[in-house]
Formats: sequence, structure tokens, C-alpha cells
Amino acid sequence: SASVPCQMFDGLPHAAEPYAAALDLVFTSVSGNFARTPLVALLRSPQLHFEAEGEALTARDLAFLDRDLSEAGYLGDLPALETIVSSWRTDERRPARAAIVGRIAVDAVRELLPLQAPAPVAEHLDILLAFLARHDAVPGPDDPSRTRQLRARAAILAALHAIRAAHAAYDPRPRAFDEAAARVRRWIEGQTFAPRSGEGGVHLVDAESARYGDFDEVQLGGLIENEWPDRPRRS
Repeated sequence: SASVPCQMFDGLPHAAEPYAAALDLVFTSVSGNFARTPLVALLRSPQLHFEAEGEALTARDLAFLDRDLSEAGYLGDLPALETIVSSWRTDERRPARAAIVGRIAVDAVRELLPLQAPAPVAEHLDILLAFLARHDAVPGPDDPSRTRQLRARAAILAALHAIRAAHAAYDPRPRAFDEAAARVRRWIEGQTFAPRSGEGGVHLVDAESARYGDFDEVQLGGLIENEWPDRPRRS
């Protein structure tokens, strides 16, 4: 808030990265049978890209989709979604864009639908990786988050490929997709992400690491023994 550049040298969890959140939206949509709330959240994710007639979906498109699905009583399931979207095409009271946006939602569900059937983990991850590659939204060159997102994306995709290769080699048994999702989530939660560092700004380091640094000025933060509040007497 003071516009002073600073660096923290602790690793951050992969689960806190936006790309991991987008992946979790895919898992939630599949496990929730593509219900309205997780499906709209998936289409709204800035880490994924979905098009309508060559144009990216807008916040207005998704707001109308959310409202229209709610009014139609949509609770999930691809056949129900297809029926609702088909009725929009013949409804003259609705704008043509509504049917287009609805068709994009249907197409996204169709791509992920095979994940609901039991299959080897390697096959599930093949479908997942193809979906992520098809709808990947890479930040522009002027986006300040580009470098960090690309690093987190590369680490997560590398993990998906490694898990896929391990299961293809040693575990071909059909499993529910929730098991594959749990394995991926467990890996993401167990890994840390070290942000890029440099020499400028204020460095926040622990006492053990500070002795190896070369700093212009050093300020100690924390408490020493005499600064602790007095212990209350026993009653």
C-alpha cells in the first residue's frame, strides 16, 4: 500500500495460484454433474478461454446465461442443458446471442462428459489435458502476472503429465474421476511455488537466512525474551 517493492523468500503453495483454481473449477463441474453455479464459474474463469461466434464470452453473456439457466430450473445433466438451449433457439423473445452462449456451455460440457465414466487415470488425464490446451488463455505480453502464471501453469501441467505417465505404466485399472482429481489436488497442495527474486526492494527473510545475505541496512522484527508480556499469576 506504500508502493515500496518487497520480496518474501518463503515458497507459496501451488494451490494459491490462479491456474490451480481454474483446474479446480473443472473438477468441481465434473463432480457436480455440471450444475449451474460451477458451470458458469468455469466459463467465467480468466485462465480459460471460450468463444461465441469468434468473440470471447463477456461478463454480460455469463450473467444472462446464469439468470436464464436459473429461470429454466436447470440443476445439472447434459440432456437437460441441451433441451433448454434448444428451446432458446426458437424463442423469438430471446436475443440470438443467448442461444450462441448456451451452445458454448453445451460444447464445454460435452468435452468434459467422458470424465464422468470410470476409466484408467491416464485416459482421464488425457481428456483433461486436451481440454486445458484447447481453452488455455495465456496472459498478454503486457500483463504483469504473465511470468508468474506461466511458471505456475508449466509446473501444474508437468505434474499432470507425470501423474498420467505413472498411471499409464503401472495402474491401468478403471477408476472414478474423483480419484484422479484427488491425486492431482493432493500433489498441488503438497507443492510450493517460489516467486522470482532479485536484488531490489525490501527483503523479508528469517533470522537463519539473513546471515547469508548482503544488505545495505538491516532491521530486526519480532519479539525478544524481555518483550513478552508478563505471565499472569495463578489464581
